[in-house]
Amino acid sequence: MADVISMKEYLSIRFFSEDVVCGHCECDTRGRVYDSGEAVLCSECGGPLITIGPAEYTGFTIVTFSPEE
Repeated sequence: MADVISMKEYLSIRFFSEDVVCGHCECDTRGRVYDSGEAVLCSECGGPLITIGPAEYTGFTIVTFSPEE
């Protein structure tokens, strides 16, 4: 399980621990989450990798990833 950090200490944080391929620009990225942001963005092109809007948010969010083969 990952450590929980305070976003107040950072302008943005990396989301993935290893590179993933962006579906927009096809570059390797670890994704960035900005303070008060609703999306994980590609660090190369700024395209959204994951978006969680207020309608989907019900007090807590659990994100589980399964790598594709």
